This record gives sequence, C-alpha cells and structure tokens, in this order.
Amino acid sequence: MISRRKFLKVLGLGAVASMLLGVYAVAIEPLYRLRVKRYAFTPPGWKDGLKLRVAVLADIHACNPWMSLERIGQIVDETNALKPDVILLVGDYYSAGW
Repeated sequence: MISRRKFLKVLGLGAVASMLLGVYAVAIEPLYRLRVKRYAFTPPGWKDGLKLRVAVLADIHACNPWMSLERIGQIVDETNALKPDVILLVGDYYSAGW
C-alpha cells in the first residue's frame, strides 16, 4: 500500500513535470528553431558531376501565435535562399489554432 506522503510526492512531481513540459512546448520549442542540415550522398548509378539540391520542410504547424504567417514567410525566404532544385513539404502543416 502506498503511503499518503509518497502519493503526494509523486503527484507533485508529476505536476511539476507537466508544467515544465508545457513551458517547453509553448515557450521554447517554437522559438525560431529553424535547422538547416546538409547531407551529401551519391545514389547507385548516379552520374558523376550531377547534383540535385533538395530542401525538405516538415512540421510547420501553422497556428497563431506560435507559427504566424510572418514566420512562415521567413522560413520560405530562408529556404529559397538555399536555392534548392526541389522543395519537399512533408506533413503537419496545420494546427487547430486559427
């Protein structure tokens, strides 16, 4: 049988963990965390000197106030500045916040 003290301690720790997770999800994660990762690979049968630049955008989650239209415009501008040959948009475009 769990004691009252241990139960309250676990309940309190759970509440603190939930608040910290909420703060991270709302205040830290959405803040301009655009990451550019560069990969170079040669597929089998690829001709020498042939290059293809691909930009992949994922998890936009468009909703105010965390991902405004202005921020999406900045991401588009930064993506276009990379001068990709192809832009792939993969999943999670919209959040039910607008």
